[in-house]
Amino acid sequence: MLSGGLDSSSVVALASKAYTAEGRPPFPVFSATNIGDPDCAETGSIHAMLSRRHCRATLVDLASMPGPQVSDWWEICSEPFDGSITLASCLYRAASSQGVVSLMDGVPADNLFVGGYPARRLFRQGRFREAWRAALEQWTFQGIDSPRWFALRTMVGCLAPTAMHSLRDQWKEAAECRALTAASLASGELIRRVNMRERYRRYRSTLRNSYQWHRTGEALSCMAAPYITVGLERFNRVASLFGVEPRPPFTDRDLIEFQAWVPVKLRNRDGHAKWILREAMHPLLPYNIAWRADKSHIGWAFNRAVLAGHLEIDQSDVLQPPAVAWLDAARLKAACEQPEDSSVNGLAAALRLLVWVQNQVPAVHP
Repeated sequence: MLSGGLDSSSVVALASKAYTAEGRPPFPVFSATNIGDPDCAETGSIHAMLSRRHCRATLVDLASMPGPQVSDWWEICSEPFDGSITLASCLYRAASSQGVVSLMDGVPADNLFVGGYPARRLFRQGRFREAWRAALEQWTFQGIDSPRWFALRTMVGCLAPTAMHSLRDQWKEAAECRALTAASLASGELIRRVNMRERYRRYRSTLRNSYQWHRTGEALSCMAAPYITVGLERFNRVASLFGVEPRPPFTDRDLIEFQAWVPVKLRNRDGHAKWILREAMHPLLPYNIAWRADKSHIGWAFNRAVLAGHLEIDQSDVLQPPAVAWLDAARLKAACEQPEDSSVNGLAAALRLLVWVQNQVPAVHP
């Protein structure tokens, strides 16, 4: 798989280098493009990469996406979220049609080179200069307009006792949970019955605890976080529909161990996340890919293209027992009345949920 980002491009660059050194023929790569948008950064980066690498490209363009077949994939998804992996599904299908049974990708490199939040740890070790640099870098690479102001706030926060941080986290967690449940398609009865507040508390706790520091404070990794395992399982589940196995090189155990001991100052640096990976790969990549700062991609465009086949779905057919006890009819109706090009993703989520309920519930509750 080749997108226009740093991670998959790094995999392709190294594979290309190895193939060229061994005198082997070009190897296949699979990319999703949108040639209908001349300003699409993803498409431009993919073509820039292909022009420099020893590979044979299969391009799945948004305009030629197999819409009806994608709708069929939605209907057999194991869970509604699987239906949001439309772009990857198209590439798995393209690879399968060529007899490819295994695809490498760039997942989950974003998690591999995490920088964590080391300022407080360094501050409490008396390493004040390093703490200030870490705080400044933390906000600089996020594209904040006034990183020094936010870094100063971080330093002030380093003086606050742990109990105060705990109280602040609890307040933020409660506010987030209220906002999410207020906008959720889930019914109030379901939210209460499954104790959604406690589930969200555990979820936030998992996120906080996913940054694992070595007792010396010199090593950091979040690769044991449950959400990474869940994400990889979802990609595997969708790929299996096409007889394809995803192979993410960034989950190699030796690489994970190496990364854990990479100094944090080499991860977020000069306004760039994953600085060490960029520095290592820039001789093999086009400059605009090695130092690309944005995370734009066309996955949502592929998802929206599938919606057309489901915009006329009859909600009354779906909102029957037991689904009627799970979903809030008023919110569902409001979500389905959003314009198709809405920046709010409620329409896509609502339609995926409706398709899933329509096809899965009868099997579970005949």
